[in-house]
Amino acid sequence: MHEVESHAVSLEQLFPSTGTPAETGVQPHSSKLPDLERRFKWLRLCTHTRLETARKHLKTKLAQEESFESLQRTVSRMNERLTAIEWSLTEQAAYEKVFPAPTSPLPPQTEMPVFDPIPEALETTIKKMVEAPITLSRLVEDVAAAAAAAAVVTAQTTGSSVNAKGSDELECLLTDLKITLPEKIEALRSRCETHLTVTSRLLRTCNSLKDLVEGLKTSVTERLEQVDILLVGSDIARLNSEEWTTSHRRALELELEGLSKLAADLSNSGLVTTHLEATNSALESYLASLRDLTGLSTPSSPIQLLLEGQLTNLTVGLQHDRSEVARTMECLRDQLTRGDVYQAALLRCQEELTSAEREIEAITSTAPLEGPMDQWVIRAKHIAEEITQVERHLCDFQNSDFETLLISSGVRIETGFDSNCLPFPIQAVHESWSELINRAMNVRGSAEAMVDSIQEMTAAFASTVDWLKETKKRLMTIIEIPPQMPFALTGTETETDATADYIDTLQPPFLVHIWSGLLETRSFRSSRISVGPLPATTMFISSAGLIGNTILHVLILSSYRSKGSSTSSLD
Repeated sequence: MHEVESHAVSLEQLFPSTGTPAETGVQPHSSKLPDLERRFKWLRLCTHTRLETARKHLKTKLAQEESFESLQRTVSRMNERLTAIEWSLTEQAAYEKVFPAPTSPLPPQTEMPVFDPIPEALETTIKKMVEAPITLSRLVEDVAAAAAAAAVVTAQTTGSSVNAKGSDELECLLTDLKITLPEKIEALRSRCETHLTVTSRLLRTCNSLKDLVEGLKTSVTERLEQVDILLVGSDIARLNSEEWTTSHRRALELELEGLSKLAADLSNSGLVTTHLEATNSALESYLASLRDLTGLSTPSSPIQLLLEGQLTNLTVGLQHDRSEVARTMECLRDQLTRGDVYQAALLRCQEELTSAEREIEAITSTAPLEGPMDQWVIRAKHIAEEITQVERHLCDFQNSDFETLLISSGVRIETGFDSNCLPFPIQAVHESWSELINRAMNVRGSAEAMVDSIQEMTAAFASTVDWLKETKKRLMTIIEIPPQMPFALTGTETETDATADYIDTLQPPFLVHIWSGLLETRSFRSSRISVGPLPATTMFISSAGLIGNTILHVLILSSYRSKGSSTSSLD
């Protein structure tokens, strides 16, 4: 081309130098120059045309190559943006840039854990991932715009040789822009939205489980503290029946009812187990969504390790709390049983002592010196046997019922203990027993002394009766004495003294020295048992000696008078 142009320039310089040829005298070779010029001009025109066409083709090719490269860069940039979003989502969902993973396994705990780190991590993940669908929507718009621009370029270059050569590549790029990229973006957005939904569900279940666990933890702590206050051990012995029935026992029943509800919530079919199952289900859905989102078969998620560790600790804590609640409920039931047994033993002791007191009162109010005299000794012995039985019963009470009361109260008795250190109800029972046993012993001693006194009195009375009978016989003998016997009233002073000595020999010695004092003493001792007045028979016995002496003297004097009268009449 360059040579053609150079040759054309040389011809142009040649033609002006020759000038216009004359009509005459023109050389033959000069006539060909115009034709040569026309030929060269045509050649020049063709050359320029060809050059212009080549330039246009070159510009078109360069433009197509530039458009193709721009389309490639656009597709590559879109793919890079999509890859960046995918990696960002993967990092936000699975890796340690969102929240740190635990460096070591969580140690087992005996208390229910607090789920504060887990909701916080999930909330951070949701906040960072919530912008992903918006970013993907913008990417979709950019891909659609790039696809439209690529379609215009493709329409402008249709039919050209260059377009034919790069049609396959261009078609692939257009397919990526129109179909492949939008499908990938839509699938990623769908997985992202699904993961956000699953994460939100896991967050809700974790928050619900957290609230439930914290509420149960607070309830268990408060209940156990209240139960510790109620479980007062041996102080239960310091409650009387009214305090136990109306206050303490009702409080124990209420606490037992509350612990029963807690045990139901903590059981395998309770609220916590239901929430645990829901949380495990949400965690499985979360992991499945994480695998779909990241494309990894086993994605490394710290939230999984943290949550699984917390759930393991929660299971251990639940088992510990179940054991504590069950143990506390058993203690409450034992306290109720011990309280009922103690109150029953206390009531039984009080009833036994009241019954013994009534028996003693009945015995002390019995009057043994009533009715026939031959029944006095039998009645007095019966009273002595009854009070002995009461005393024996009180001794058995000390060894059985009172000991049972001490055992049921939980009070430990050591050698040399002071009864004042006992709880007040037990101390009252012990004091009442001591008073009753002393009364029983005193009454028994009085009853035994009364038996001896009545036996002596009845023997003395029998002796008196025998003496009276004997005296009567002697009096009858005296009445039948002949007149010559020295009993006449007209006898001398010596005869009168002899008669008095004879009369004195007819009196038993005890009538003068023992009878009155003995009966007065025995009557006084008998009054300690019989609170009523002494019967007429006892009064008779106490004055029998005086009456006997008076009757004796009257009878003797009367007999003397009758004998004197008969003697005088006989004389």
